[in-house]
Amino acid sequence: RGGAAIAFVCELDERVRELWVVSSDNDGGEGTMVARGDIVAGPNAVGLDNDLIALGERTDAGRHVLRVRRIADGSVAAELGPGLTAAWTPSRPFLVVAANDRRGRCQLWAVELASPHRRSQLTYLETGNMRTCAVSPDGKWAVSSAEGAPEPTLVFTDLSRVRFEH
Repeated sequence: RGGAAIAFVCELDERVRELWVVSSDNDGGEGTMVARGDIVAGPNAVGLDNDLIALGERTDAGRHVLRVRRIADGSVAAELGPGLTAAWTPSRPFLVVAANDRRGRCQLWAVELASPHRRSQLTYLETGNMRTCAVSPDGKWAVSSAEGAPEPTLVFTDLSRVRFEH
């Protein structure tokens, strides 16, 4: 976003990828490796201020967790719990996250960036969602595709209805 930096993923093998960031005015200098491992970055993974990125990362125990990393040095700014990919919402204090429900089906969730990272389930699809999501530029809608639908099906979720229980 904004052209300040270019992020790209180098796939070393099917389980190891590196996420690198270079300045858009880079004149051949080195970039910064932000993360390495079994990582996934969705299409809206970079934060609005270009300083954070949300990544789905497989842990040593085999679980997928969503980590927010600082682009400048790759350090972890927040670990948001289960998650595969995420999309930032403009001017809202949460991310839209694709994560599995208790039945192992991918659903969309709103997850607060601030601790304790409360989450609110947004979709309840029987077959689940695809493992990626996006947020409209105005922040009013989250969108994903239904998994296993007989024909391509987009799922829109009204983000103005998001509520977190205390």
